[in-house]
Amino acid sequence: MAERGYATSTIDRNWNYLNQALQHGVRHRTIKTNPAADVLLPEKRPGKTRKSLSVEQMKRLVLETIPADPRAAMWLTGLMCGLRPGELAGLRWPLVDIDSDSPSIHVVERARSRGPLRGPGRAEDAPQQGPHRPPPAARRRPPEAP
Repeated sequence: MAERGYATSTIDRNWNYLNQALQHGVRHRTIKTNPAADVLLPEKRPGKTRKSLSVEQMKRLVLETIPADPRAAMWLTGLMCGLRPGELAGLRWPLVDIDSDSPSIHVVERARSRGPLRGPGRAEDAPQQGPHRPPPAARRRPPEAP
């Protein structure tokens, strides 16, 4: 995956999913060993540089584009407070404090699930995991010598 340009976090996440699935197979004696357990993950690569708007682009956005939109207040709030689109969509008046000396917006994190798990899939019903595996960052391949 690294050769194909995938980010280190994507490789880590895929390894974690595969490792968990294989650990499940080991616990339920579907397979004897977990082949992903001894995999060395590629060396962590630096992240991509983030792009920002230029001063001219920002002026055009704030003075021309946003005022023409029917949701101008929403766009300005998101832009000035650094809120992501999902946070803007979930914003409610009880989370906004404009009356204090330092106005603020309280962003609340929500779980991605669509509701509580029911039945045998609940975490408390799951069998205990086997031996602790080090996190992917601890299992990285050492950098090659120059």
